[in-house]
Amino acid sequence: AGAKPGDLLVLTKPIGTGAINTAVKNGIASKRAEEAAITAMTTSAATASKEMLKHGVNACTDVTGFGLIGHAFEMAAASTVTLEIDSASVPLLPDVLELIAKGMLTRGDRNNRDYVEGEYNFDRGVSAEMQSALFDPQTAGGLLISLPEAGANEFVKAVGGAAIIGTVRSKSSHLIEIQ
Repeated sequence: AGAKPGDLLVLTKPIGTGAINTAVKNGIASKRAEEAAITAMTTSAATASKEMLKHGVNACTDVTGFGLIGHAFEMAAASTVTLEIDSASVPLLPDVLELIAKGMLTRGDRNNRDYVEGEYNFDRGVSAEMQSALFDPQTAGGLLISLPEAGANEFVKAVGGAAIIGTVRSKSSHLIEIQ
């Protein structure tokens, strides 16, 4: 709780570990995707956690089993705001969209959609593959952080791999809006 309208949303790690792990089990993941997923899953959030405290964090959640959208939903509901996510700004692990297109989804794709049913809205331009990536359950995923604009920009400069992926606005008809 605590995200405020006007804050920026920062994600500290790329997403796609669920799809890549499924592809590894099915023997079709590239070595590059597998290595990138292992690096993401074994990178500690400790540095990002310490750094966010220096930059005026208002809210934070990890991104794990409920996927980015599921955890964003929890932050938005607890903060009574709407989170607007720019899907083109969300960092992805290598080959994720291609693997999803080949059906490398976990059961979490459907379960996470059901969890936030009626609380999210995708713009027409967001592909089905990207939608699934945003619902993909993560193993040892990054942090989703809500910070004032100045703090967010400084945080991204200080933490490698972090990306600004959206904004917080006053609550509207959906808790999550994805462009």
